[in-house]
Amino acid sequence: MRKLVLGAAMLLFAQFGFGQAVNESAIIPVSVTLNAVSRLNIESGGNIKFVFTSINDYNTGFSGETDPIYRTTVSVASSRNFSVNMYSEAADFLPTDNASNTLAISNLEYQLNWTGAAAPPTTYVEVFTPMSDGVTAIIDNTVDTEGGLAGDGEANRFDIWWRIGVAGSTEGTLLSQGDIAADHYVANIFIELVN
Repeated sequence: MRKLVLGAAMLLFAQFGFGQAVNESAIIPVSVTLNAVSRLNIESGGNIKFVFTSINDYNTGFSGETDPIYRTTVSVASSRNFSVNMYSEAADFLPTDNASNTLAISNLEYQLNWTGAAAPPTTYVEVFTPMSDGVTAIIDNTVDTEGGLAGDGEANRFDIWWRIGVAGSTEGTLLSQGDIAADHYVANIFIELVN
């Protein structure tokens, strides 16, 4: 009997000696995918027309500063900080009636008026500037603390005020230039969003 009790005791101690605590683990993979979202939207004023029909028009020109018909409203929705570039397709307006007629694109000037809910960008065109066919950063985000900041279209909205033939502009009034031929002149202006 003693051997039986001793055997049972050894079996019981052996069970405690080799027993393990139960410790289960599982892995839950979590991933995040961020896609860059950028959208530039021309909300209004996508077709600007300056029509000179009187000597007064030639002498005073037209400006979006005083007349909303000469304004383009732009909004930018972007998940990242951004820049906006603008340039003309050509160095001159293109005549439609007579190919030999010329009107310098620099007669067209622009400036931005920030209307978004976000604070205005650090670097943007705040004074009237002549249009050119060279790429110009109208909102410049060369470093993270400058330029347009990530946000929706309500936060990042601005008007482009256009003007032409206004006294005090780079080229002066159209009347002061004297020899501009009557024609229908057109120019394509490109606006591009850069992240």
